[in-house]
Amino acid sequence: MSGVVSPTPQGFLCTIYGMYSGTPVAISVDADGNLQVSAIVNPPEGGFATETTLSAIHDKLPSALASDRLKVDGSGVTQPISAASLPLPTNAATQGTLANIMGQLPAALVGGRLSVDGSGVTQPVSAASLPLPSGAATQATLASILTALTVKNQALYNSAIVQATSGTADSGTLSVNGDAIGEGLIAEIEGISIWISAGSGVLSQISIVRSAVPVVLLRNEATVLNHGYSIYGRFTLLEGDNVRATVTSVTEGTVLNLHFIGRQYAAS
Repeated sequence: MSGVVSPTPQGFLCTIYGMYSGTPVAISVDADGNLQVSAIVNPPEGGFATETTLSAIHDKLPSALASDRLKVDGSGVTQPISAASLPLPTNAATQGTLANIMGQLPAALVGGRLSVDGSGVTQPVSAASLPLPSGAATQATLASILTALTVKNQALYNSAIVQATSGTADSGTLSVNGDAIGEGLIAEIEGISIWISAGSGVLSQISIVRSAVPVVLLRNEATVLNHGYSIYGRFTLLEGDNVRATVTSVTEGTVLNLHFIGRQYAAS
């Protein structure tokens, strides 16, 4: 605002005008000499904001504040952010710590990997949970093989001396059965001995018995047993088989003995 004041005679009143945007505006003062300015009389340069302008601004604001604050979405443009002056979080590694770790690492990787040398200490290694390779034998398989080998390598199969005693003097028949071959086993008999330790009799038959039925006749000829009789050779006995000797014309109290030896092994 500017104006021109002309001198007036002493004791005269005058009105002083100033120029505002090319329009003369009266300048007034109060009783204390303070300059009075009226916004109505003296509007700001550019004019007052209208209701339409304020309404348009209002429509661009969100309907509600977030925690009493105006939310700002900066996703539409790249935000310039600098962490140069940000404080490190609690327990964050410093450049010095990371540099120290870097100094402990080898200068180059081996095949793209960090090589580890554990030769300086004993390494705890457990195979308890490792899977077996394809086709590997299990403990059960090895145990069955061990059992089979143990039986197969059992050197000598000796039947106990089996006896039968006659109780009458009617010249009857006396038979004695050897021990049956055990379950899952085969015996290769190499020698059979029959003898009378008391009384007398005539050996009539020696046979291999299966399910109580003679299946192989080893001797079928009358022979007086003055002392004893033996057969040597190889005779195969399967599971449950045994050897039977039969003596006829026995006297009262005759004791017939049977014993055989050989080797036995697993049937499978």
